[in-house]
Amino acid sequence: STWGDFTLARMDSDSDAQPAVEHTPLVQVRFHSRCADESLAVPNTFFSLPSGLARYGLSEVINHLLQLDPPKPFDFLAEGKFLRTSIAEYIATKGDSGLEQSVELEYVEALPRPKPSESLDHDDWIAALSAAGSRLASASYDGLVRVWGADSRRGTISSEKPCVVKVHRLPVRSVSVFGDKIASGSKDCLVALTHHPAGTAAGTQLAPEWVGEAHTDAVESVRFHPSGTNFASGSWDATVCVWSTRKEDGELMGAQGAERASSDESSSDDEDGQPKRKRRRTAAPDAVTVKPLVSLQGHTGAVMAVAFEGLADTTQVFSASHDHSIRMWDIPSSALAETFSAEVSCLSVDVSARRQLASGHTDSAVRVWDARVSAAPPVLKFRGHKGFVPAVAWAPESTTVVASACHDGYVRVWDTRAPALPLFSLASHTDKVLAVAWLNGSTLVSGGADKAIRRHTLVLHAE
Repeated sequence: STWGDFTLARMDSDSDAQPAVEHTPLVQVRFHSRCADESLAVPNTFFSLPSGLARYGLSEVINHLLQLDPPKPFDFLAEGKFLRTSIAEYIATKGDSGLEQSVELEYVEALPRPKPSESLDHDDWIAALSAAGSRLASASYDGLVRVWGADSRRGTISSEKPCVVKVHRLPVRSVSVFGDKIASGSKDCLVALTHHPAGTAAGTQLAPEWVGEAHTDAVESVRFHPSGTNFASGSWDATVCVWSTRKEDGELMGAQGAERASSDESSSDDEDGQPKRKRRRTAAPDAVTVKPLVSLQGHTGAVMAVAFEGLADTTQVFSASHDHSIRMWDIPSSALAETFSAEVSCLSVDVSARRQLASGHTDSAVRVWDARVSAAPPVLKFRGHKGFVPAVAWAPESTTVVASACHDGYVRVWDTRAPALPLFSLASHTDKVLAVAWLNGSTLVSGGADKAIRRHTLVLHAE
């Protein structure tokens, strides 16, 4: 079959198809789809099509072959990567000057626009979000951790008043949820572990089980180990600490042990580059205070984020730092196992199910690394943001989809199979976005300087 057999109406006046594509050289194209709906299957044959066709023109071809009314938009993958150029440009990237070869394209229905949902308002900036199972927790600059009921299967958040953890005396910069455990870290240099038992009444003020004292500067990140038996923390003091969730495993200092005030004047800057004020490391009254299991030292700049891979028996933790590096540490030996070097400061890091790292940076980029390859450079670099990227999060169980939060006010969702452009750019915030997390594989929450948590329902391509 040839292009001359088709008489197609233009689906979109903003099409990215190049003008006069019918005058470009022909190329043999065969389409296939993994869609279970047999009504969306086209003949298994080659078609002679203009090589100048891009996504929209190809979508018209599929609509014509399937005789769809109304028409549906489609996306196309070549060798597992989304096609974001014309066929001719794709062939050229493979180093072929001629068009004699054939091209195999997989087609999938294009993704609908995300649906914004309710907003959960706060009294101050939202610095971090974490979701797991039936809980969503937020860390705020008002010094509180809030815990909402959530349904991870449906991707919904309870409208009831959240429970509140009031343990920190300064802005809370980080939070992590595992089961009924809530870990938090603050500018007061402390970490805390709090339990939120099932059935706790809405609006309950929760008391911490213990407070951890080791860091000498603001705690920027906390993250639970996949087993839930430990969590890690990263601080402006350039260290990573690993804590046991069982207080009997830590070195107990006793009730009010952390009320030994220490005036630590810090010369480090906050996320806006403003000098931090003097702070006192002070625990909540009557709080049992513990020491960490391990303190990992080696970074030469603030540790802005920590992360674990998803294996319950993992003994390694990753840290991202202002010293332009992401480091992998072996916890039992306290040894540095690997260093991944970036050109700029690292602000955030997360690990996918395939041991890929995603990191956010001060140069507006999101980088993807293969942690299985020693000291390897980034394998991908997503461009599109226009500000610091303080949070990144892989979609649950995904090896291709990652979300990022940026000071430019946008949350962007990326797919490693389409690195040139984001899948979605979500503009639901009115100020800097500082936090992003997934409730499930299709529900995203974000928060920031506009003091609101926003929820988005997405439809994503199958992997």
